[in-house]
Amino acid sequence: MSASSRRPRCRRLITSPQSAALPEAVVRLEMGDPRGSAALFRAMADAALTGRSPSLDGRARAWALVHVATALAEVGDVEGLRALEDSIRVHGGRSAYGRDRGLHHHARGLRLRLEGRWAEAVAAFREALFSPVEGFVRTNLELARALEKVGRPDEALDVARSALRGPVSASGLYATRTEFQEIAARAFETLGQPDSAAVYHGRVLAAWDRADPVLAPRVAEVRRRRAALSSGLAP
Repeated sequence: MSASSRRPRCRRLITSPQSAALPEAVVRLEMGDPRGSAALFRAMADAALTGRSPSLDGRARAWALVHVATALAEVGDVEGLRALEDSIRVHGGRSAYGRDRGLHHHARGLRLRLEGRWAEAVAAFREALFSPVEGFVRTNLELARALEKVGRPDEALDVARSALRGPVSASGLYATRTEFQEIAARAFETLGQPDSAAVYHGRVLAAWDRADPVLAPRVAEVRRRRAALSSGLAP
């Protein structure tokens, strides 16, 4: 179905967050359809906001566009991300909500990650982080992954465990608790705490029991790492 055919539903999303368009776009991303997700979120950003204040308009558009950025990162679209950064900054700057004013840093962090500039990505995601337990939880996820990449597992663990203390709905909608448990397990491994690592690996495997095929490689990797720990070997 084309993005244009979804525009009426996306208009309702702006006034009614309970609309099916938002969770559908999130699920499309998680199911391995980032382009479909991006199309839906772009339609949300383009939706008419008749009668809305500049602040609410800025908030809605910046929020939709940062999800477009997330989807573009999944397909490695560096130039697309670069083009979005300024738009998110402008729209987010009109919002009265503090979270939105830092969303462009999230898009920049995604671009830096794709460019292999991990230390700079860490700094960008830290700039975007609104709260360790509230806000845009994808920022927490990307920050934790970047910290892993630059060899700071203790900090990655702190970010992951903080996110796990947040809600499972609202701000918690945009990344699963299992993804943070997966990061925590790897961090505990690196920090030399195999018992804690095994506990978190177990939680991941329980959550991903009978998971969709798109998760199969990650499930296999968790099983491999857990088996290695059980054998007393380095994962």
